[in-house]
Amino acid sequence: MALPFKVAPSRQYEVVDVGNEEIGILPIKKYENLTRAEFGFIKKQDLYNYQFALAALAKRISRETGAHFAYVNDRINAYLFGGFIQNDLVTVDGKEGKITKIETVEGNELITVSFGSDGDFVSVAGEGIELVTPAWYGDYYAEITALTNNYLESLPFQNYVYAAAIIIFRLDSNWTLEDTMNPELLDYELVREVAAFAYKEKNGWNTAEPTKEPSTDEELGKSLKETPNPTGTASSGESSTTGDTTSDSITETSPSSPSA
Repeated sequence: MALPFKVAPSRQYEVVDVGNEEIGILPIKKYENLTRAEFGFIKKQDLYNYQFALAALAKRISRETGAHFAYVNDRINAYLFGGFIQNDLVTVDGKEGKITKIETVEGNELITVSFGSDGDFVSVAGEGIELVTPAWYGDYYAEITALTNNYLESLPFQNYVYAAAIIIFRLDSNWTLEDTMNPELLDYELVREVAAFAYKEKNGWNTAEPTKEPSTDEELGKSLKETPNPTGTASSGESSTTGDTTSDSITETSPSSPSA
């Protein structure tokens, strides 16, 4: 049924080919947002909310240890996704200091480390830095590992849900979530491709800043094994990943880019 426009809309939505010849190609209309129907379908699936679980654990650790909530939150997140964040205690050439700034200069990420009260500092690449594990890490290692495992185990199902939402509401209204999970009907590699498209739609295809979290389980590319003294390249973790969550009030929010 068409509306009686006096002037018909002139906007033409781009159609994106998702997939490849080996796994199949689906032409999907790009709206630069998920529709309300798609959001509603996704919400009904009661997906694991990593950021809410992270905030809840960080809030408890903060209360029980006195560590700053925002730092605990971001440090646990960095254990999973890699890298250093501002305020990390680290060693450079055996000398302990604190990270005061992480910046990108001419495409290279530089980390500024301050040493002691004398004000000495150095800017180096992440390869020459080793993290000093926070005092609270050992006591909560099992819970941090459980959080990590729960998140990683939730990723494939989240991919199925986001892919199904796109297919059902943009391609075939008779399609189901069960169809999406059937490898005889849809290759899982294509599921991931469609899910990645869905995450970009949710983010409005905003590429101004790289997302802190990978958008698919393939991009995560990280072992479940976490060491007590993880090291890695720097990441810009200066702000909490939980949006408007504070140490006094946890508000459940959806990730700006779902990690799946």
